[in-house]
Amino acid sequence: MHEHRQTAGFSRYMFLHCLILFAGMCGGVWISKYFFVLMAVFTLLTSLISNIDAAFWHLLFSVSFSVIYKLEPTETSLFAYVMIGAGAILVLRTGKISANRLIAVMLVAIYLAIGMGGSYTTVVKMTVGAFLFYIFVTNIKPDNFKDHIMAYSLGMLGSSVIGTFRNSLPQLSEYFETVHTIYNNGQLAYRFTGLNYDPNYYAVSAVFAIILCFVLVINRQGSRLVSLGVFSALLVFGFQSYSKMFLLAAVVTGIIFMAYMMTTLRMLVALAFSGAAVGGVALWLQKTGYMDIMLRRLSAGDISTGRFAIWQTYLEHLGSHWRTLVLGDGLQAGYLSVGGPHNTYIEAIYFVGIVGSLLFLGMLILIFSARIYNRKRCIINYLTVFVFLVMIGVLGCLTINEFFFYCMLMWIGLNIPISSRKKPKGASADVQRNSPGI
Repeated sequence: MHEHRQTAGFSRYMFLHCLILFAGMCGGVWISKYFFVLMAVFTLLTSLISNIDAAFWHLLFSVSFSVIYKLEPTETSLFAYVMIGAGAILVLRTGKISANRLIAVMLVAIYLAIGMGGSYTTVVKMTVGAFLFYIFVTNIKPDNFKDHIMAYSLGMLGSSVIGTFRNSLPQLSEYFETVHTIYNNGQLAYRFTGLNYDPNYYAVSAVFAIILCFVLVINRQGSRLVSLGVFSALLVFGFQSYSKMFLLAAVVTGIIFMAYMMTTLRMLVALAFSGAAVGGVALWLQKTGYMDIMLRRLSAGDISTGRFAIWQTYLEHLGSHWRTLVLGDGLQAGYLSVGGPHNTYIEAIYFVGIVGSLLFLGMLILIFSARIYNRKRCIINYLTVFVFLVMIGVLGCLTINEFFFYCMLMWIGLNIPISSRKKPKGASADVQRNSPGI
């Protein structure tokens, strides 16, 4: 089978698929938007005739391009339709879904549909996303985690590279209404967003790839050179977003990784490596002016960038409208006059209420627990979950295309064994046999 042939410790088949997808995305930007249609067909055919791993490589790689993955800037992203189509195909191919999880997903779908108004695409997308998440959890094996991490990370890297042309290519800039800028000593600088609308959404996606690539490095899974290369490039792009949340996530992640390395490697080696890495990054950030900009952003004005006032408005609205608080206003509801809530927890209650939020949370817990491969978790296993739970506190993520793919990556983060030494051959298989789903 092609997927067992490896290049740099990763599936050669995965690299090939990602290369074709990236070429297609470039074609869609520089040649004709109909290249996006070809890539959509490519993904659907892969979902139909190839293995399940390959289908998820496509989805994980392509999700970072969803903003431009469309024929017209105002249309629904082709990625949403590809996600729905691939999900339907994979549901038919895999067949069995446990009764309790099927009931949980359908309850959420029915609840969302009751108040969906004209948001039927969103309801279908979220429902199919939940099924895709379940299929991923029940079919993806630990030996293949590294390829899914790399497929997602390469998609982030590829979209970041194309994103550097966002302000110079008219055919690319037409997808974005807002240009995010910042001043540094009187000089105007752009906040990097990749192919996202907002630098903070880019930061969330980048942090997932950064954490999981470094996990591959310390686990010695795949080529360290490739993982470190992708890790370093995304770190550079991430800092250019000038996102406070990215800085916080990077600092916390760095501290946790250093603490872990010092307990598993020789202390002096860990200290030397960590000191050199932190010193090099700090020097680079100082020379680029990043430190000055971020210090001003953190110390001047409202550190929440207006979010505290927005949250207060929404909380007052929820407190004075019990029906909204309990049942929600439905996905068709427009935002309040202050705009979006910039908080997924508040957003969920506003749209679907406490009842719908609990149903949604229960569904996620059931799917996360459908299969457990790693029962001896350390703090690094929880890093993606921690970062996600913190970052969605300042962003509205309930209905975005990436939501269930973040769940897949969190599930990998929870279930990948963390080790500073190579595991004996067959260790993953032993974990699989000894760790049945709940």
